[in-house]
Amino acid sequence: MQAMVKDLSPDEMKSLAAFDAAQTPAPGTTSNAALVNAGELVYRHGGTNGASACVSCYRATGGGIEPDFPRITGQHEEYVETQLHAWKSGTRGGKRKLMSLRSFRC
Repeated sequence: MQAMVKDLSPDEMKSLAAFDAAQTPAPGTTSNAALVNAGELVYRHGGTNGASACVSCYRATGGGIEPDFPRITGQHEEYVETQLHAWKSGTRGGKRKLMSLRSFRC
């Protein structure tokens, strides 16, 4: 994405963000019901190694708590998985201190 946005002005970024925020997200899809059920357990109750439940920051609906925890509902499966791996490896930016305060561990 860096290559795509490098030439945008601050006003263009602000207007693009407003446009994106006004869109209605389409629900994500997957064909693996067992994987969805296992993911729901982690989302609602946390990981087996003590990782915090996602619901504590993103609410029961996945709508998030702006601005620190944006909506995750309806995101594409591959995108979410990629971001989780990036968080775990330390290559994903963001508000690390905030996540560590909530005992975020994968």
